[in-house]
Parts: sequence; C-alpha cells; structure tokens
Amino acid sequence: MPLPARVAVDPGIMTAPADPLLLQALETLLLAERQLGDAADRLSAAAPTAVRLADDTDWSTQAAVRFHTAAETWQVDMRTLAALAAAAREDVRRLSERMQLLAWGHLFV
Repeated sequence: MPLPARVAVDPGIMTAPADPLLLQALETLLLAERQLGDAADRLSAAAPTAVRLADDTDWSTQAAVRFHTAAETWQVDMRTLAALAAAAREDVRRLSERMQLLAWGHLFV
C-alpha cells in the first residue's frame, strides 16, 4: 500500500507517541512480522526435505509411487505457503511503517 501524497514532517520537537493502544499495536505488528519471517524461512527449508526424503526411498511398490507423489505435492504446498508468509510479512511491515509514521506525526490522513 503506497503512502498517500499528503506526507509531511513536523520540524517541531519530537516527542514519543503516548497512545498505549498504538504502542501495543506496533509491538504486535513487529512480533507478527518477525514470526511470519520465521515461518517463511522454515517452510522454505522444509520444501526440499520432502522430495529429498522421497528420493532416498528406493521402493518400487504402489505405495512408493503414492509417497513420491505426495512428497512432491507437499513440496509445492510448502513453497506456496512460504511465498504467502513472505508476502504477509511484507504487508505487515508496510502497515507497521505507516503506523509508526502516524504515531510520530509524520503522516496525515
């Protein structure tokens, strides 16, 4: 979400934001951003593990074929979820940035 055209900086004395709800919301957003980043990293790391595990199994049964297919599907799902988590993290980061600008009086809506 791009910043609106009406962004201004008040050259006056900077004071800390006093609204406890805003501070709590910012803290929650920072935590969510960190956790979404961790989730994206873990999901990205898990994706190749599924296929590697399937490749390491040298079965030639119908169950093995199903296992390989399921592992490949799981890998695609993990990569998709990792991308979604990364996108959500970026959305949270932008929202947090906007709220910080608002808290410090640098964003007028």
